[in-house]
Amino acid sequence: MSNNVLECASPSAGVSGKSHTPAKATLAGVESLERLIYDRLKPVMPQLEKGYNGGLHQCVMDLVERPLIRLVLEQTQGNQCRAAEVLGINRNTLRKKILQLGLHINSNP
Repeated sequence: MSNNVLECASPSAGVSGKSHTPAKATLAGVESLERLIYDRLKPVMPQLEKGYNGGLHQCVMDLVERPLIRLVLEQTQGNQCRAAEVLGINRNTLRKKILQLGLHINSNP
């Protein structure tokens, strides 16, 4: 995997265990997001394993989802319909996640 490529599984890829065909977006000078997350999680895994009895997955997902949704909302100037489109999720799902994650939306008219 190149350090200049951010690889994301295609939206149509499921969690069936079948191999994914990655959709690649070239971002000059950006480390692989997957590698960055791995490198950050690895040293704290022993503490995380002990502290989140069965809830580690949701905790990490919330930590990744919160800044992702926040950034997309900033880029779309608070337009939730456009943000949902960019994220590839339903607008109602986005609204639910905004509430669950305690995000505040500043929309520009």
